[in-house]
Amino acid sequence: MSNCFELLGLTPRAAMDDDLLEKAYLDAAKVLHPDHASGDSARTSALNEAISVLRSPSRRLKHLMELNSAVAWKAIPLEPSLMDLFAAVGRQLESAGKVTEKAKSVSTALSRALLSGEILKVRESLEDLNGEISSHIDSYLHELPGLDARLSQGDSTVWSDAQKLQVKLAYLEKWQTQIRERLFQLMI
Repeated sequence: MSNCFELLGLTPRAAMDDDLLEKAYLDAAKVLHPDHASGDSARTSALNEAISVLRSPSRRLKHLMELNSAVAWKAIPLEPSLMDLFAAVGRQLESAGKVTEKAKSVSTALSRALLSGEILKVRESLEDLNGEISSHIDSYLHELPGLDARLSQGDSTVWSDAQKLQVKLAYLEKWQTQIRERLFQLMI
């Protein structure tokens, strides 16, 4: 993969302002779009991949590490609070899956009405869990500027901390996506 930051004309950083990122993407897309005289589809595809990587904090951190560090991949255990959250996510997704299967099998309006209370309860639980995950993500995103400051000071220990943070964000983003998919499936 090419340097996503370079493709969008951005300074490589862990913390990224969403508005700046969108502006850089739109500016580059104007020039690289296949309908533009200097554009082509391969470069547009690379640009779309770059914005996808940089929009995700965990993927952005991973890309930054790939570009700048010699830190070897290693398994990083999750802290107990995230392990507890993981267990809760698993239980709620399983519960939502069962309710989704029930909803698929009902054929009458009465059956759907009787199931609606259960669906509502599961949706509320998933939404609460999604809010908890969002809070964790927000707290970790506040650490990104500190990583950037340490990078600019040449702190060599930053990559190990960046790797730990990237893993946490990757798990949280994955769980959030799974919850959103279940919520979508539960829409009646």
